[in-house]
Formats: sequence, C-alpha cells, structure tokens
Amino acid sequence: MKAAFALISALALFPGAEARAQAPSPLPEQPSMAPSRDVAVTYRITGAGPGTAEMRVAWTASGLSRMEPPGAPGWILVERNPPRATMVVDSERSFMELPAEMAAGMRLDPPPGAALTKGREDRVAGESCTQWAGPRRTVICVTAEGVLLRSVSALPGGGENRMEATSVRYGAQDPARFRVPAGYRRKQAPGPLVPQRR
Repeated sequence: MKAAFALISALALFPGAEARAQAPSPLPEQPSMAPSRDVAVTYRITGAGPGTAEMRVAWTASGLSRMEPPGAPGWILVERNPPRATMVVDSERSFMELPAEMAAGMRLDPPPGAALTKGREDRVAGESCTQWAGPRRTVICVTAEGVLLRSVSALPGGGENRMEATSVRYGAQDPARFRVPAGYRRKQAPGPLVPQRR
C-alpha cells in the first residue's frame, strides 16, 4: 500500500503544491482545471515508477473526482470544496481519509496562485488543449472545458514524469461511484503519512 501512496504523491503536478494549497485565488488568464461537465479519462503514466502504468479518473461537474491509481488497493474520492481525499477499499469494505497535502496534489491542478505561461495549442487523445508552462520545467495541456490531458515534469535526477490521456469520454457519471458506500468502516492512514501535531 505504501508503494501505491508513493506513486500517488509523485503525480502532484507542481512541486510544493501542498505548501501553497491555501494561497490566494489563481491569477487571471490561468487555466481552469475543474471540468465543466462529467467526463472519464484514461491516462498512461511513465516515469513515476518502473515501466508504464494506466490510471482512470472520472469527474463530475459538481467538483468530485474518482481516481483509480495503478497499484493502489482501492480507489480515491477527491473533493474540491473543501479539499479532501478518501481512499475506498471495496474488498475490505473500508475507507481512510488521506493527509491534506496528498489531497491537494490529487486534485490534478496547479496550486492556487501559481504563475503559468500560456503556450501553443495541441491535441491529445483526439481532443484540443492549450499548453501551460509552470515551475521546474512542468508543462500541462488543458482543454477549454478544464480537462487535464497531459502533464510532463522533470525529475530531480534526470528524466521526466509524464501523464497523458489515451481516452476521453464525456457523459453523465453514476453518482453512486462518487461516494463512500454505506456500512464501510473507517481506517487510519499509514503512520508516516499522518501529519505530525505540534
């Protein structure tokens, strides 16, 4: 399970996102990354671990997302307001709330207030998107409807993390897939991931 959490943490689009999660609202002319309608996206991930992995993420226009990371024991419910992430393990009928810094990264959008530079238009998985460059050689490509199609960021030791959409399907999502089922028991997140109290 800890390996899966490590991979999830590596998917944060911009380093230091957790430190700026409570910063002021995004600057004007920055990309909207809250999908304006229901959509399901399949991503191909390279660089965050050995080989290639696949991740599915579905969003509702109301601000919920369901993330199915590779290697994780379950799926993750991500809420925008307030920011919160909950891992749900159906095989155990259990759930656990994840630390706030992980929740901020798993929203798959830049930290509020991050200055991004608009680039050229591109196409990914048959969809049009606009490129935006951020800190530490991070480049994302986002549709006009707020759907992230590609994220590429440099790794400290060389190489890059890449997450790129291979399939984009718009259409109404089942609300039941975006809530913790009744009767599931709450579990504690692994010790090292729990923020230390001061």
